[in-house]
Amino acid sequence: MATKEDFLATKEDLRRDMDSRFIQLEQRLIIKLGALMVCSITVVAALVKLLG
Repeated sequence: MATKEDFLATKEDLRRDMDSRFIQLEQRLIIKLGALMVCSITVVAALVKLLG
């Protein structure tokens, strides 16, 4: 039979797991956003050079 302490420990483990997953997701999104910004700046610079 599970005790209250078992449920609290499981809840804390789940919270830590979710926190680490959100941190990883945030890092991946930041990297993707940075890559998107670099690509868009490169495209704009190429268009300025070609059309200007």
